[in-house]
Amino acid sequence: MPGNADGGRRCRVCGEAYAYPERGSAATRQHCGHCVKLEPETRRALEALRRRLDHLARAVEGPGPER
Repeated sequence: MPGNADGGRRCRVCGEAYAYPERGSAATRQHCGHCVKLEPETRRALEALRRRLDHLARAVEGPGPER
C-alpha cells in the first residue's frame, strides 16, 4: 500500500493515516497500532469490507471531470 507524502501510511483495516516506521510502535506496513492487535480473521474480514466500501464510494462518485 502506498505511503503518504509525509512518509506515513494508511491502515488497510480502518483507513486511518499513521506514521510508519515509528520507534516503539506496534504498527506494521499494512496496519496501524490499534488494528494490528485484532485477531487475524477479524482483520481479514474488515479489510475485505474496507475494500468493498472504497469500491462502492468510487462508483457513486463517478468519473472525475474530463480534461
